[in-house]
Amino acid sequence: YATMEPVATTAFHATEPGGQRALSQGEFALPDCVSLPCHMLANAPCTIHSTETFIQHVSTRKYPEDSFLRIDRTLICSAPELCFVQMASCIPIQELIWLGCELCSDYSILNDGYIERSRLSTKRKLESYINHAKGQYGVKAARRALRYLCEGAASPSEAALTMLATLPPTLGGYALPSPTLNARVNLSKRAQAETGNSCYKCDLLWPKAKLALEYDSDSHHTGALRIAEDALRRNTLKSDKGIDVIVVTNRQLRDPAKFNYLMRQTAKALHIKLKGRTAMSIGAEHDLREILFRHERAPRQQNSSEFAECDPELADQYS
Repeated sequence: YATMEPVATTAFHATEPGGQRALSQGEFALPDCVSLPCHMLANAPCTIHSTETFIQHVSTRKYPEDSFLRIDRTLICSAPELCFVQMASCIPIQELIWLGCELCSDYSILNDGYIERSRLSTKRKLESYINHAKGQYGVKAARRALRYLCEGAASPSEAALTMLATLPPTLGGYALPSPTLNARVNLSKRAQAETGNSCYKCDLLWPKAKLALEYDSDSHHTGALRIAEDALRRNTLKSDKGIDVIVVTNRQLRDPAKFNYLMRQTAKALHIKLKGRTAMSIGAEHDLREILFRHERAPRQQNSSEFAECDPELADQYS
């Protein structure tokens, strides 16, 4: 993406048919991250018919500026903002929010993991594009998804945690206020001298409530030294800035019952009273989790006795 250059919208209407042929006949190598079938947007019907690998779409629509990026001389692709609107017409709202979070964060999901990269877009850019794309398919759904989109996550797990915490119950979340992701907290000179750090970043921060959620990844938070550093970090945030830190483990994030208990703790710290989970909200959360964690291996099935260890009141709900 970093090497692609924006092109004028008029370039789409001047795209040479040779680019379509090169793509459909395998003369142009697609990146490994592109899944098949590949959808081709053409400005006029092409002599190359759709196949199992390439599906052709024809559009004579006038697109807003900054809709396309150039891949090579004869091929251009949808910019992140156009992609968001295009996908809005064909995927569920939860999946669209998940896509938007990825576009506006510092990671890309690949196969069963992710890579770090600079963010492709921002909420402000998406909003601006949507406002200029009136009449285009998907605009209404894209505008709705934008309301719930989080930006600035450093990993899929941080984005998943934020969506589960903040989406309304009808979409599978707990309707907590939106936090600031990876917020920079500047330390006092005394704390800087004691810790050797000028600032800390909090995964999810509610500044007014002085509360932070920290995702404790199994792969990055191991070993005695790391445990000691994390403890110093939490203690410093509390003593120097008055910020309480709640640690979220990988198991808590992926276990619905344990996560429910975690959300009630968080809501209490935010001075918010959560409503009880209903069959509808539990079902919506299940659907949301299918989207958020589908790129990972399926988690081990757990039984009601394990739920009871966390919170006995939830054992019947999740059994």
